[in-house]
Amino acid sequence: MPRLFLAIDIPEADKQKLQSLQQGLTAARWTSPDQMHITLHFLGETELAPVIEAMDSVQSPMLDLQVKGLGTFPPRKQARVLWAGIEHDNALISLYNQLGTALQPTGYAPDTRPYHPHVTLARFRVPPERHALTEYTQGHSPLVCEPFRAKAVVLYESQLQPEGAVYTIRHCLLLS
Repeated sequence: MPRLFLAIDIPEADKQKLQSLQQGLTAARWTSPDQMHITLHFLGETELAPVIEAMDSVQSPMLDLQVKGLGTFPPRKQARVLWAGIEHDNALISLYNQLGTALQPTGYAPDTRPYHPHVTLARFRVPPERHALTEYTQGHSPLVCEPFRAKAVVLYESQLQPEGAVYTIRHCLLLS
């Protein structure tokens, strides 16, 4: 079964700006620009057809979004992920909830944690020193990209390879 996730792609200009931040933390495994996106739902290994059917049952307007700010997961603990945030948008939260509901008949159980839209910049096998991370985030603040219009939700298949994951588009839900 394919390993699937739903995402919104970000503009090339944002990817380039975020890539320019990818230095200065030695413990980081930086995300390649072609893998930068806003994850909506990670589905794991599941059948493709029911997911496509669930996606196509959802209707949403195009979204006006903006990459803004830096942070880490988990918050207030040793960082495992460095991310660029997405400015709060009620329409994005609504789309996230609609998709989560539509996907439930496929066996998908939505995450119980609050949704925190972001673009992953780096992952850490070994958490960086807190002072290094603080210095990094302060040195790159404020992070603000140009607003953009999201026109689609993309269903990606993620194939794990020794050199990293390879993403393949399997379906798109056009936003109206």
